[in-house]
Amino acid sequence: EGGTLASANAGPNRNGFQFFICTPKTEWLHGKLMVLGKVKEGMGTVEAIECRGSRNGKTRKKMAIVDCGQI
Repeated sequence: EGGTLASANAGPNRNGFQFFICTPKTEWLHGKLMVLGKVKEGMGTVEAIECRGSRNGKTRKKMAIVDCGQI
């Protein structure tokens, strides 16, 4: 069961912030990163985005989320 929303940072005294959604199970996150929530609806959309990704973290084509209401 995937859909875990988590955050990552570069360490103490850093201002950067990134969030990500994991599609596989994420037991490895427990105690390592902050889990913020879980995808309740639209996991199919998350999986469609995942299919367009790459190992370096960039999508193969430009993508945009539009007319979504809320994120």
